[in-house]
Amino acid sequence: MPSIFYMDNDRQIGLDLAALVTLIKGSSITSMAHSETFFELGLSDAFNLRIQADNAEVNILLFFTLNKGDIPPVRLQIISGDEIPTAEALEKRIHSLRQLYATAFLIDAERSDEIARAIEKKPDIDLEALLKEEDRLLVTAASAGSFWITLLTKTKAAFSALSYIGPLFYDEGRKPFCPEYARLQN
Repeated sequence: MPSIFYMDNDRQIGLDLAALVTLIKGSSITSMAHSETFFELGLSDAFNLRIQADNAEVNILLFFTLNKGDIPPVRLQIISGDEIPTAEALEKRIHSLRQLYATAFLIDAERSDEIARAIEKKPDIDLEALLKEEDRLLVTAASAGSFWITLLTKTKAAFSALSYIGPLFYDEGRKPFCPEYARLQN
C-alpha cells in the first residue's frame, strides 16, 4: 500500500486516499514531468501530484505549489453529480456566482450604496460590472464531467469576498471549501 502525503513549505501531513481524492477531485492536468523514479502531474489548483518509487516503496506526494502570501485558487462544484447538467443550469450558476461574489465584494468594500443605485437604474444589471478588472473573478480551469471550476482572484480583497461566499456552495459549509483547514481542526 503506498504512503500518501500532503506537503507544503513548512510541513508534511499524512493523508488517506479519501482526503487525497477530496483535494484533487475536479482538477485539470496542466503539466507533466517524469524521471526514472517519479511521475508528476501539475494540477490546476496549485498542486503537483507525484507518484514516486524508492526501491520497493511507493509514495504519493501532493505538493502545494504556492509561496506563502500568494492568493490561492478556489474550487467550487457548480453542478452536483445528481443534477442534469444543462447549458442553461451551467449559465445560471455562473451568473449567480458572479452576482453573489460582486455583492459580497461591494459590501466588504463598504460600497453597498452602489448596489442599490445600480439596481434602481437597471434592475437586471450585472453587478460584477461595478468592479475594477483586477477585482473580478477569473476562471482558470473547468473540468469536463465533474462541473468543478477553479477560480482565481488577483487581489486580497477579492479573495476575501470569495471566501465569504464559497461555503454557500456546500452543505457542509467551510469544510469542503478549505479541506486543509478542516483537516487541521480534527
